[in-house]
Amino acid sequence: LADGTLRLESKVLGLEVRLEAEGLRLYDPVTRSYLLSSAEEQQGRQRAEQRWQRAEQRWRLAEEDRQLEAAARRQAEAARSQAEARLHDEATARRQAEARIAALEARLRERGENDTPSG
Repeated sequence: LADGTLRLESKVLGLEVRLEAEGLRLYDPVTRSYLLSSAEEQQGRQRAEQRWQRAEQRWRLAEEDRQLEAAARRQAEAARSQAEARLHDEATARRQAEARIAALEARLRERGENDTPSG
């Protein structure tokens, strides 16, 4: 080649074998790219594995976050239910107290009417 690279064409493989500074490399003239060496392929697999592990870790953390949020929602709902129950109990107690007061007032009125001298 013009850059001094030696190349040998393999019609059987449909590739070129090129002698470069790094050593022999397989070149695909159709895709205009080099095939990966076994070391490059291994590095690529390792990088892919690391990316997969990071993605899995992010997914696990996101799942933990979802579970924590669900637990917080359940706690908030339980607190809301308890508060509503307390309000209901307080309203019931207030109505009962008002009814007792009304009954006492009615008895006092009756006593007052019965205690007045006839005239």
